[in-house]
Amino acid sequence: MKDILFLCVANSARSQIAEGLARQLLDPAVRVRSAGSEPR
Repeated sequence: MKDILFLCVANSARSQIAEGLARQLLDPAVRVRSAGSEPR
């Protein structure tokens, strides 16, 4: 299984947007996650 992590500075919405797009475009076997570098 392949994993992709999108990491965004300051916890903005970019990583969540990238995660959503990747989930739509990639094979379901690819595990996609997102996170911010400054969790709150």
